[in-house]
Amino acid sequence: MGRRPARPVVRSPAGVPRGLDPAVLDVVPVPAGLWARAPGMVPPAPDEPALHALPPRSGGIGVIVGAPGEPVPDVTAVAELLRAMPAADPDGIHVVRYGADPADGPCLPQRLADRLDRPVLAQHGLLLTGADGWPRVTAIDLGRGGWWHPLAEQSVYPPAGPPRAVRWRAPAPRLTDLGGGYYRLLDDWLVQVVPAGIALRHAGWPADPDVDAVPHDPGRFDLLLDAPAAGLAAGLTDGLLTALGRLADALPGPARLRLRVVLPADLAEGQALRLRWAVPAPQQARSGASTTTPADSARPAGELPAGEGPVGELPVEEEPVEDRPEDEWWMTSAVVGGDSGVTPEVTPEVAAEVAAEVAAEAEGRPPPAASGAPGTAEAPPGPPTDDVPTGPIPVPATLLAVTREGRMQLVRPSPVVVGRPPER
Repeated sequence: MGRRPARPVVRSPAGVPRGLDPAVLDVVPVPAGLWARAPGMVPPAPDEPALHALPPRSGGIGVIVGAPGEPVPDVTAVAELLRAMPAADPDGIHVVRYGADPADGPCLPQRLADRLDRPVLAQHGLLLTGADGWPRVTAIDLGRGGWWHPLAEQSVYPPAGPPRAVRWRAPAPRLTDLGGGYYRLLDDWLVQVVPAGIALRHAGWPADPDVDAVPHDPGRFDLLLDAPAAGLAAGLTDGLLTALGRLADALPGPARLRLRVVLPADLAEGQALRLRWAVPAPQQARSGASTTTPADSARPAGELPAGEGPVGELPVEEEPVEDRPEDEWWMTSAVVGGDSGVTPEVTPEVAAEVAAEVAAEAEGRPPPAASGAPGTAEAPPGPPTDDVPTGPIPVPATLLAVTREGRMQLVRPSPVVVGRPPER
């Protein structure tokens, strides 16, 4: 029998520390640094992304932990690996979580920070070279068989949390950057980049640390509503719904595909339905009551919560130019309210029609015809009469706008006047 072929030599910025038990943690050198996996896993294929990931831009050492579809490696063993790293500066070690964390507990970087009793710098994906030749943090979505670039690229996890993003990209163009990952959405409503996606927050209310601590998931992009249900219901105006809808449309395409709206636990069903109209994406209610309370409403408008502000550890990179939908809107002919500015009431009939349309869209069937709409079994209209108004008459303004992508959005009502039909 011939000799077993030698393992190819991999140039790595770090060597595997001595004294590690391979029966507890399998560690191999890779170009990014080290790759730690649970023992007994199948050897990686030659085109495995972890074998081609780049080291951190700052010149540090990347420690890739886990792999998609594999069990999470033992946290104690990973902590011992980080302690054994010969790096002079612990901040030069980037923990790259490769795969998804269980949803029923803290994420791996937070557990490592608690065990090591020092902050842990986490990278939310592999640093891979894109088609344009530029390296970008890339999340591998095993469920959809694809990859995408999360907005939050790196976050610092202090012991006992909560984490904060230190390298990120803007959620959408033309948002006012307030520093610290905050962007102004509308008036005192802000959005902040967090590991799980983006959080909607009010400038007068303190941030809920549980929202910041939601783990990054490579298969999901969350829009977390960080507000108490009562405060959100009072502030959920047509203008805010429109701004949220436009923000969702302006997100990068892969993020829109994975978008999920996370609601406060005690939000009323009618308010959740209004949000579903504005942002047509799956919704998930938080398991516990929100700890956000409007106790700091005396803060001037636009001022960030205490302790928040621009982060100077790492620079914020410019967002790459991407194709985005133009800000062009057109109105539907559906009349759902008047010009009084009062939000229409969500009746059970309307809720049933919307639910039927959503189900039909998910199954690929044409939407059912609404009562009184074309396609129903109503009698055809009679011949036209001469009772046509000679002057302009006010008609209710539509409250639905449709983007070029085919999404329905609520808009602020305004009076619309139509006149006599043109002569034939």
